[in-house]
Amino acid sequence: MSIDLTDAHARMVTDVHLVMEQRANRNRNASPEYDVQQLIADFYEDWFRNTRYAVNREKSGKVDVVVFRDGNEAVLYELKTYFKATERICLGPIEKDIKKLAKKKRTMPSCPIGYIMLAGRKKALGGRAVPSFVKAHLDNDRSYSVLPELEGIRLRPSRKRVRNGATFVMTWEVLLE
Repeated sequence: MSIDLTDAHARMVTDVHLVMEQRANRNRNASPEYDVQQLIADFYEDWFRNTRYAVNREKSGKVDVVVFRDGNEAVLYELKTYFKATERICLGPIEKDIKKLAKKKRTMPSCPIGYIMLAGRKKALGGRAVPSFVKAHLDNDRSYSVLPELEGIRLRPSRKRVRNGATFVMTWEVLLE
């Protein structure tokens, strides 16, 4: 049986978005990052049941979610959530995560590496300092983003779910120049 990781990724984004929308509708907006990691891991465990794939969290140098194939890293995800009232979307923590992913990409060039951002609609649209690559993804700009602060790293917009609900889920693939 052949596994399509692109299809799995697209369905994971949809699944996580739907769960986060349900939580927002029940006024449970403050979902910690740990809960979202578990949502993603649970999705992939179900998706890859009875295959050569496995899922784990906080492995491979503390990457949030790791999909393994035959014991080797097949996909890595780092994620950030912005749902709590005190959280602001700002570039500092995002840069740190993307640099960590770029370091992994240098050691595993053929492994897809993704960055996932989940945010409440008001945070993503109303923030004063929302990074340019986030605004571009929201505006359906499919071009690669090169951040001056992150030399040699490109972000390719991937899947997103930003319908008219209360939450956004956006993903990028981390690439090296």
